[in-house]
Amino acid sequence: MGSYIMNDKIYDTDKSEKICEGYIAEANPLTLFRKVISYTFMNEIFLYRTQKGNYFCTYPHNFGKAKTLSEDESKNIMKHYNYTRYCELYDPLEEA
Repeated sequence: MGSYIMNDKIYDTDKSEKICEGYIAEANPLTLFRKVISYTFMNEIFLYRTQKGNYFCTYPHNFGKAKTLSEDESKNIMKHYNYTRYCELYDPLEEA
């Protein structure tokens, strides 16, 4: 994948642990003939954890876009796409 500079830090996919991958729904507004139309598309994401414990995700099919994530945002992604790894890093969720 590569490396990304975000918030004056380098996030390198080759030096980070790939936690999971999946698809996330994203809504985008589109202006067409002076009307704003919202549409939703599925965007592939890869979640990574750096050696220092920071999280970021990449969108390989969206022009190499990447963004940093908070721990809570990362937890939500892990719960859905790699619950086993979530349980290794955090406590399992409570039974219903």
